[in-house]
Parts: sequence; C-alpha cells; structure tokens
Amino acid sequence: MPACRDLVSRIDGPSGGRHGADMQRFARSRCSDASGGIRSLARRPSGRSRVWAAFAALIAILAFASNSVAIAARSHAFTASYRGSGSGQVSGTTASGRATMTGRGRLIGASTLSGSGHGVFTSQTCVLFSGSAVLKGAVGSIRLTARNGNACAVTADASSVSFSGRAMVTGGTRIFAGARGSVSFSGAYTRQTGVVTISLRGRIVY
Repeated sequence: MPACRDLVSRIDGPSGGRHGADMQRFARSRCSDASGGIRSLARRPSGRSRVWAAFAALIAILAFASNSVAIAARSHAFTASYRGSGSGQVSGTTASGRATMTGRGRLIGASTLSGSGHGVFTSQTCVLFSGSAVLKGAVGSIRLTARNGNACAVTADASSVSFSGRAMVTGGTRIFAGARGSVSFSGAYTRQTGVVTISLRGRIVY
C-alpha cells in the first residue's frame, strides 16, 4: 500500500517524541489491517466462481451415477417351465388363444405366466402368430412380446399342436424394471384337455 508506506515514513521523520511514536504504531497497525483485508478479499472466490464450482460438482455426481447404473446392468441366463390351461378359437383364416400357467424359472423363482396370441393360417395345419405374456413372481414381473411364432399340428384333426418362436423382453417390475433381452420358447397345446406346457430359455439384462 504506497499511501500507507508514505504515511509511516512521514511519521518516522523528525516529529519524534512519545507522541510521534504513538502515531507511528497507530499508522503501522492501520496499514497492516488494510493490507490484510485486501489479501483476504483476493483469496475469497467470487459468486460466479462458486456457481461454476457447484455445477462442476453436480456434473461429476451425475456422471458417476450414470456409470454406476451402466455397470450395475448385467446379462443373466434365464430358463423357465410352465404348465397350465388354455383355450383357442378359429375364425376363417385366423386363430387366437390365451393361457394361464404356473411354474418356476431361474431368476424369477415360483411364478405364473399369462399370455395371449393371434395369427393367420399359413397352411391347413400351421399358424403364424404374434403375442405377449407376463411372468409374475415374488421378486418382480417380466414382460415378453413375440412375433412370427409358429404353431403347427401334424394333421388337421391332430389332438396336439406344438408351437415355438422367439420373444423379446420388453421390461418388467421390481428387480426386472427396465429389463431387456430375448428368449426362445417351445411348447404344446392338447386340444381335448386344454393343457398347455411351455419352456423358455435365453438371456435377460437388468
């Protein structure tokens, strides 16, 4: 501080005496306080700096959270088998059906499967179908969507119809929330008893 130094030098001059010494101490203390205050202000971050620092911290937290979610999602082998009852209808060149089954699967445990489908005859004994199903267990549910599945009987009056295809995992609940993946399925439907069986195998990412 030039002004402070000039003031102190003038007081340090020939004035002397006790009064002069008191004035010197007073001047030095004021200059010291002033320079210390300026250094403190220089070190204190501005409002804009604090805002940018907060934004940077927020971005870092969000990036870490995103990476954690990405790391947490894993691919799991899935298998399941179900047995239950179903029914179907035929109208002209189209067919539809639905079924409710119980069983057990890897990842989902004891669970139920409810599904429905509809399709068109591609021959006297085969139907090309699409459908959807929901698997529900104590740990959550899994949604499946199938397209271009095939259901065929050996003859037009056969007692059993076999079916197979591939389904996409389109989400779920609880531990399966946001699940993705694909499974293959195969099963059979007995016309006289209405019994339906199905097995599924694939991988689910969640």
